[in-house]
Amino acid sequence: MAEILFLSPRWPWPLFDGGRIRIYETLRHLAASHRVTLLAPVRAVDNNADRGPIPRLCSEVFSSVRSDCLPAVATRLASGLVRGIPLVQSFFLDKQLAGTVRNLTSRRHFDIIHVEYPVMAAYLDAVDPASHPRLILSTHNIESIRFDRETRFSSWDSRRLLLVGDQLLFKSWEANAIRRFDGVTAVSELERQWIERNSPEAHVELVPNGVDADYFDFSPPRQSHILTFIGSMDYPPNIDAVLWFSQEVLPALRAEQPDLRFRVVGSRPDARVMRLKQSPGIEITGQVPDIRPYLKDSLALVVPLRSGGGTRLKILQAMAAGCPVVSTTIGAEGLDVNPNLHFLKADTTEEWVAEIKRLAESGDIAHAIAKAGRQLVEDRYTWAKCLSGLDRLYERVLSRSGSGATAVASSPIVAGLWRVRPR
Repeated sequence: MAEILFLSPRWPWPLFDGGRIRIYETLRHLAASHRVTLLAPVRAVDNNADRGPIPRLCSEVFSSVRSDCLPAVATRLASGLVRGIPLVQSFFLDKQLAGTVRNLTSRRHFDIIHVEYPVMAAYLDAVDPASHPRLILSTHNIESIRFDRETRFSSWDSRRLLLVGDQLLFKSWEANAIRRFDGVTAVSELERQWIERNSPEAHVELVPNGVDADYFDFSPPRQSHILTFIGSMDYPPNIDAVLWFSQEVLPALRAEQPDLRFRVVGSRPDARVMRLKQSPGIEITGQVPDIRPYLKDSLALVVPLRSGGGTRLKILQAMAAGCPVVSTTIGAEGLDVNPNLHFLKADTTEEWVAEIKRLAESGDIAHAIAKAGRQLVEDRYTWAKCLSGLDRLYERVLSRSGSGATAVASSPIVAGLWRVRPR
């Protein structure tokens, strides 16, 4: 049994987006065999009294409320620039939690510090220099790949400004962050290869996204006129996907099938997404307590992504539940799926119209795709099977002799800045 200090950029509850789901499943998996101490901020906008089952999973939990209002963000970014910390890492850097990291690592031994996302690597500067834990990084996607795609479509929002700033000031910030770790997980083969090129000394293990196949129980697809999109609706690739589908694809679909409806399910809808409610045939639900009923009464889950990285948990959830999937090539990227067997592929407006018409007109096609998707989930994508790669990575990293991959504190000056005791 290892002692693990687990650093997350967000509180992994409630489970209303893919990032939280993966963090929660990882935490639950590790807590079954190890002692886990969790540090995770709660966004002020998400703050509520419900901490879910997380405290029961962990031996200790430390959290604080992180404000994302402009003055607080500006203060964090300015402080990070003074210390030479990339902007996107400064955005997530909470001074109170960093002080807790310093306090914990100075008085307790941790076998592993497990970090979710490269944006959290700056917390390693707060680790006591006398501490020599192994360092594990769990990547959910590679920001460099995602941003290269996103710049073709995204507007100039705060997130894009952060990434452009890091590209100008800290060109290789993500590769530098990854090189600080002894072991790194990747969710897809494409991203595993990127990590190996940029961090040749680290052990890299493929740990795909998975799905709770018991929770998303299978039922055969039913006749429906609803096309459903599921995802966090403040995430730029999701915003672009919904806007493009609504403006380019849906009118062509409804010209041939006037009864078709497009339903957008997801938390924190952007203002541009909310305005789509004024268009005929479009419904914006916002966050819902349970997505399963929305999958089960849909003709298809549509994934019209043109940018982004990682892999889509929503596709695995739909496959588990028996909801046929129509996706772009990028949307299905990283999953071991075959077009016309596990899903229908559409990249152009014409392809979208043809594939959805095909699905609507043939119950046999819908049932065959649903059945093959469920079988794939059971064979390859349950969380127990996916997270077995994390177990292998832990074993490899803990079996190595000597100290960790690199000194966790980047300099005595930086380390000294974090000699803050938590309340």
